[in-house]
Amino acid sequence: MWRNTPQSYGGVAKVLHWLTFVFLFGNAWLGLYMNDLPKGPETEAVYALHRAFGITILLLVALRLLWRWTNPRPAPLAGVAPGNWRLARLVQGAFYAVMLAMPLVGWIGSSAAGATVLWFGNLELPALAGRDEGLKEAMVLTHRLLFYTLFGLLVLHVAGALKHRFKDRIDVLGRMLPAREP
Repeated sequence: MWRNTPQSYGGVAKVLHWLTFVFLFGNAWLGLYMNDLPKGPETEAVYALHRAFGITILLLVALRLLWRWTNPRPAPLAGVAPGNWRLARLVQGAFYAVMLAMPLVGWIGSSAAGATVLWFGNLELPALAGRDEGLKEAMVLTHRLLFYTLFGLLVLHVAGALKHRFKDRIDVLGRMLPAREP
């Protein structure tokens, strides 16, 4: 089943969800790792990979939004309080906003630093800003704040899924796990 049903997310939604998670996790790790690297060609290769992952995340999130707009979401599960359902929607909306903003802010910051943004060494993307040290510094700070926001949203997202699963005994998590139905 590739499309969403009233009971569960379909295969496309699940693949896009978990693929986005893998790229976000990998890029977060790269971002933390590269902060301690000395300047040099090896470091630039790590930065280039971080930028390529960021553009990939931007594309995946755009695909996810397109899929969401063309596929109805499953209905709320019985037993989930309306307030919890609204909170989940709010967290998901904030997730999408941050996942779109972070790569764009990184791209602007890279452009302001004078770095070329390549998508896995094959496609050179246009600069979104001219070289500007002040703008670069502002984008680095914004990117870092978005990272902390993303981490906080992840904690809320996982805590909510685990609360529903283990405290409320409602298998919300099963709707997004590969090859599982709630």
